[in-house]
Amino acid sequence: MWVTGGLAHVDSHMLATEARIACLARRYALAVPTIVCVPRTHALLRGLGVDVQESTSILGRVTIVGPRGCMKNLKMGVGCFIGPDVTFGLDAPITLGERVAISTGVVLSTATHMLGPGSRRMTLGTHAKPIVIEDGAWVALRAIILPGVHVGRGSVITAGSVVTSDVPRDTLVSGNPAVVIRSLPLGNR
Repeated sequence: MWVTGGLAHVDSHMLATEARIACLARRYALAVPTIVCVPRTHALLRGLGVDVQESTSILGRVTIVGPRGCMKNLKMGVGCFIGPDVTFGLDAPITLGERVAISTGVVLSTATHMLGPGSRRMTLGTHAKPIVIEDGAWVALRAIILPGVHVGRGSVITAGSVVTSDVPRDTLVSGNPAVVIRSLPLGNR
């Protein structure tokens, strides 16, 4: 697990505690093989403020990016599967419902920058919007979910897709930008 973030208004005790946790996270990440799901990962994530259920499988390393204290913005429901090399950009909340599958290399980013003048097109301040992925959805290999996207229950995002807008329930989407390919049959809920 890699933890990055800027300084906010934090007292020195909290800063020292978070620095120790980040150091332990980096050491732990170096010691854990990428193909192993270790139960201690749950305790480490909870220690950082992530709401993660015991039944969630986290295979390999994840990257968490955002301001100090952003870990509280990540909520993972019961039975989720998180593949290796997933990146969570936590400037705003990311909520994963029950039994959500996030495949290898997926990026979920809640922040973007506004357009500036020609002298500097990317403004420095971020504009953040939450991401919600409902129960049973599957985000396939190396897909990218952009800020403000709501993925409906039982939907599938195909490999390499870039999702820029909401995905209806029980729908298969694909492409850059992702578009609806077809509706999926309703499964047992």
